[in-house]
Amino acid sequence: MFAGVWQDSVMLRLPEDQRELAHTAGATPFEPMPGRPMKEYVALPASMVEDPAKAADWVGRAAAYAASLPPKQKKPRPKK
Repeated sequence: MFAGVWQDSVMLRLPEDQRELAHTAGATPFEPMPGRPMKEYVALPASMVEDPAKAADWVGRAAAYAASLPPKQKKPRPKK
């Protein structure tokens, strides 16, 4: 997962350097529950979401980051 919508927020998964850049542009850590931030995710500010070019740029960065990650390993199912 590299992006999603939660309530009225658009959240993106970004590497650390891009998260820092996003924070300087007004993004905040994504917290689906107060005090419980999700690692690597930021919530875009309304100013970015309302600008299609800016939003597309950030979504592209998130997609590129997710594509660079190794596949998630399946956990073995417990035997009954």
